[in-house]
Amino acid sequence: MKKYHMLITIVFIIPMVYTIVYAIIPSTGAIYTHDSIAYTYGAKTWLEGKGMLYFGYKTPIIQWPPLYILWMTIPIRLGMEPALFVRLMNPLLHVLLVIVLAKWLCKHMHHKWMVYVGVVLVTFSIPMLHVMRFIWTEPVFIVLFVMACVCFHNYVVGHQLKWLMIAAILSALCWLTRYMGVTLLMTCTIYMLCLEQPIRKKVGHVFLYGTIASMPMVIWVMRNLFISHTFTGSRGIHKIPLLTNIRKSLHILYVWFAPGDSANGWVVLLIIVITIAVAFCVKRCWRNGHKSHSSMGAMLILFIGLYSAILLFIASHYAMDPLNDRMWVPIYMPVIWLLLIVVDQLFDHDAMLSVGRLGSWCVTLSMVVTIFINVYQMTHYIKHKDEFHEAKEGYRFYGEESAMIPYIQDMGLGKDDVIMTNNPALLTFNTSIDCRWTPKRRSIALYEYPAIMGSIHGKQVYIAWFGKPDHATFYTVDELKHYHTIKAVKTFHEGSIYKIDKTHLTMNRLEQNRLKGR
Repeated sequence: MKKYHMLITIVFIIPMVYTIVYAIIPSTGAIYTHDSIAYTYGAKTWLEGKGMLYFGYKTPIIQWPPLYILWMTIPIRLGMEPALFVRLMNPLLHVLLVIVLAKWLCKHMHHKWMVYVGVVLVTFSIPMLHVMRFIWTEPVFIVLFVMACVCFHNYVVGHQLKWLMIAAILSALCWLTRYMGVTLLMTCTIYMLCLEQPIRKKVGHVFLYGTIASMPMVIWVMRNLFISHTFTGSRGIHKIPLLTNIRKSLHILYVWFAPGDSANGWVVLLIIVITIAVAFCVKRCWRNGHKSHSSMGAMLILFIGLYSAILLFIASHYAMDPLNDRMWVPIYMPVIWLLLIVVDQLFDHDAMLSVGRLGSWCVTLSMVVTIFINVYQMTHYIKHKDEFHEAKEGYRFYGEESAMIPYIQDMGLGKDDVIMTNNPALLTFNTSIDCRWTPKRRSIALYEYPAIMGSIHGKQVYIAWFGKPDHATFYTVDELKHYHTIKAVKTFHEGSIYKIDKTHLTMNRLEQNRLKGR
């Protein structure tokens, strides 16, 4: 039987999964966003011996952990376009994700048909396929998370120290991929403290896991602290009501599983039934103790709770991008994993009570519906992948249509010339010109006026301003005109180019405070 499953995996599942993910990525390569450019630019400067620099300021990167940036050094060393490299590697990551999950399900599910349901759900999952199209950290993060969970579960079930150490190493890599990886460390630590073990052994294992899992990130944040006096960079206070973020998050999760964006009564009813089924499963988990997949179910619930609480708190108190699929996708795999465990337990003979029977069939029905919806969405992605590429990414398409960018390239800028702009990602993607943000009004010292203007002292500075003249965070041209001699060079339909008088590139503290108080 094992040989039969292995043959199906090698001959059918692996090629199918790889082909599906590869087919939805644009033919020109994975999609760039602002973060993607930051990863690739940081990798390039690191290989040049300058350290990991953020293209927007030419300062050390502190906004992102280093692992994915190091990952991006591979295509640059090989002379490949990073977008094409990611188009080849993300399908492999998805294949690895499916294989790891399928192996765990095959070992621990009481009903083996659940393995195939799980494989299909993950293979055709729209949230996962969505992030696989981009040069983003999420594919690496999710694969590391799943592998860490499997290894930690092996430790919980078998009490073998080797599995705890492997889980700690994977947890460290997960945290080095995204700062939110700290939620995995918190999950495993809290779970270990709840295990029925002698107190000395428990504390010793927690200390071992915590040391291995956190040491690399401790070194990284200490470096950040030395550079910027912050652990992970600075974010302004930007209060959004918690209820607003919760409603937005629920809509995101709802769209993952419901057809279209319209609210359907049967979907709400189904969510209620699933909630009852999960509660029924949780009760069985704790009654059975930390054994088999009961322990995994409890751990997934803990992770989902911690991740959701921390993300909602940050989004409600600090300035950041609006909550979206990318931010929530790390909990998609735990949710699917948990649903598979719930269905497996509810289909047990001793669980086939009225609530158990209703929950099992409703959850199974929801999975089948989700599969059909995802398959339909996937075919739409494949058909329109290049159209989506141009509409959402924008950088290459904008560069081809722009009249302003070719003009900047033809200006004959030298090594002592700098372009300040409100869209450095656009210029960095399409040109090799030294460009950076205009200074921030209020931020850490690295990004404020004295540091920015000090870094370009003695250079000829131009300003390329795209779109509307105002900005919520950065100094605008009109604001800078109060303190510098700025002349318009040329105006386009998409923006304008200005030149700052080379002799007026300083601002005393009194003037800076006046500008801040405007």
